[in-house]
Amino acid sequence: MALTAIVILFEKDTIVLTHPFLGQLSGLIVRSKLPRFQDKYMLAIRASGSARGSIEEAKIEESVGIYFDSNGVLAVNEFQGKVLQLLRQVPGFEAFESKKS
Repeated sequence: MALTAIVILFEKDTIVLTHPFLGQLSGLIVRSKLPRFQDKYMLAIRASGSARGSIEEAKIEESVGIYFDSNGVLAVNEFQGKVLQLLRQVPGFEAFESKKS
């Protein structure tokens, strides 16, 4: 119960907190929001040392429908491309490359 209260009060819509990557000074904070009964999806990424809503926060807000095909299947490559594009807008992560497996 207390842990739930802490998460609601302090983390709010944060879905991922990372430690600094090798060679980076700060980690990342990823926020996500999809309000109920709306199609606008918001994804924001910022360095862990910057303030929420600051200029250093990279953010997209688009219809969630663009990430799904006509059969309702998630277009993973489309979504991953948007996330990488967003990540490269965060100061200190401009040269970030995804590791293809």
